Amino acid sequence: MTDALTTIARSGKLGQLAKGAKPADMAAMAANPGRYVIEIKYDGHRMYAHHGIDGTVTLYARSGADKTHKWPRLVEAMRHTPRGTWLDGEAVMLTADNDDWGSVQSALGSDDGRGSEHLTFVAFDLLGFGEHDVRSRPLAERRVMLERLVAEADAPIALAPQYPLDQAADRYAEWTAAGWEGAIIKDTKAPYVSGKRTQMKLKVTVTIDAVIHPATTLDGEGKYTGQIGALVFGQYDAAGNLIERGRCSGMTDDLRAEMSAALQAGTLVGTVIEVQHMGAMPTGGLRHPQYKRTRTDKAPKACLVSNE
Repeated sequence: MTDALTTIARSGKLGQLAKGAKPADMAAMAANPGRYVIEIKYDGHRMYAHHGIDGTVTLYARSGADKTHKWPRLVEAMRHTPRGTWLDGEAVMLTADNDDWGSVQSALGSDDGRGSEHLTFVAFDLLGFGEHDVRSRPLAERRVMLERLVAEADAPIALAPQYPLDQAADRYAEWTAAGWEGAIIKDTKAPYVSGKRTQMKLKVTVTIDAVIHPATTLDGEGKYTGQIGALVFGQYDAAGNLIERGRCSGMTDDLRAEMSAALQAGTLVGTVIEVQHMGAMPTGGLRHPQYKRTRTDKAPKACLVSNE
């Protein structure tokens, strides 16, 4: 059965996904809180770790890419788990500021995995054990098996903390204040459904006002060739210097075409836009920035770095 999981992992469709929780979803779950649990939503690199029946260990990225050679410390730790183990988890760089997404991407994106020795693999689900695909079993059963397995595992494997839903408000406030990305809500009676959005997520979203930076170019690819690929945006520091803060997309096709024409006409740079993101990283960069809207009611110089 684990051979089937390997095929799915290589296709990039192994992982169970989450969708944003709406008020109606929260109300429905609140009516039966004992059925649901919450976990921290990490902002790292989704991975699946497999200790094969034949003794080989393979690490897969969410895309299906083989990351085995990038993280030798995790490979060695997986060799001490029971053969047939399949773990679903997140590669994170745990720091004083919690997870450092940029460092994770740097380590697992490098040719030799330099820096991966400092990563932690936070396991949050069990997909296979022995020769058995356990995805059809309810989460509560998989969690018990996972807890026992991780308790006997070596670093860098750790267990994602889990709490009952009736603690959601307090835990979510605590986690987001501490800098985590948000929370995942899971149904304890649900099976693991690969490739489907069967879980709920609560994510921190922050907005800033920024100006379109002169570094913005017509660098689009594919159907956006000859147009803006992404908007480079910045904010002003106390000395009046425009500081580049990142790149964002999220515009409709019509708006992208309109902005591209304005860039060519020399009227786009300096336009004030509202950018939504998921918090600042220790490096100062913003997590997953997205264009939200254009603001004509605010002066460019009022878009300050400290205004977050």
